[in-house]
Amino acid sequence: WLKRQRGPLGSAPAALAAMGAEGLAPGDVAPHSALACRDRWLALQQLRESAGVVAFLMVVGPDSRFDRGSEVVFNWLINGLGGRNLLSAPLDASFEECVVCLTATRSTIFCKRAVHKDVAARTAMWESCEVVAPTREEELDMDSYD
Repeated sequence: WLKRQRGPLGSAPAALAAMGAEGLAPGDVAPHSALACRDRWLALQQLRESAGVVAFLMVVGPDSRFDRGSEVVFNWLINGLGGRNLLSAPLDASFEECVVCLTATRSTIFCKRAVHKDVAARTAMWESCEVVAPTREEELDMDSYD
């Protein structure tokens, strides 16, 4: 149902909140909430499917040479930014080196240990999603980390 609920309210979380869905708190529909993040993930999955591609790969930070397109999509998907803020906001440095790979059956996110819990909480409602972070030892050893 969430996948199909679109209309004047714009998104499934907004529609649920407007309907006064029982047990739904204001924080549940905040842009950074797991529910809102799932709505954006579903939209990106629909785009991936309609484009006929097997996977969507997004790399942010130095490994992508600070690709602005990837930063914008990441800020929308994970951080919930929109409108003018989306186009002008820089990537939060704590999310540098994140890699997101979406396929029809699985999503995998690699991120630094410092943001692992935050990314895992935001993506908690994605289906078949694995959030991976290096160990403390791997982060300290640059050869291992790369």
